[in-house]
Amino acid sequence: MAAQPLSETRLNPIKDLRSRKVDLAAQRLAEAQRVLAQRESQLSELENYQEPAPNGEVSVQMLANRENFRRRLAEAVRMQRNAVADARQKVEAARAAWIELRVEAQKIDKLIERSRVFESQVRERRSQREIDELAVRLSLSASGGQ
Repeated sequence: MAAQPLSETRLNPIKDLRSRKVDLAAQRLAEAQRVLAQRESQLSELENYQEPAPNGEVSVQMLANRENFRRRLAEAVRMQRNAVADARQKVEAARAAWIELRVEAQKIDKLIERSRVFESQVRERRSQREIDELAVRLSLSASGGQ
């Protein structure tokens, strides 16, 4: 005899909990994507920064300041690229977690559907058995009464 699946009423709280977890994971993914977009925008701004051309004579001090600024800008670009890479990893991790939770939720949905089908089949068999028993009783009472 096959094992009886859990009833739908017993599975619904599990489904609700899993749905909340999927929603929370989707929110985390959206936040990670927002942070990534922000970091990419900041990187783009840094990479596209145009230093104004000097007007007139340029002193040694101004040249040293410009070179120092370029080094700091290059360092800022490097750091921002690292921040973008980190944000991308977080997006991928959040996406993987969301997909995993969604797959689990779909499995629970399938289990609930199988439970519904099983319960429906049980009701149908019970109903058919009752109809068959009634038919036998009616047949016996009809033949016994003659």
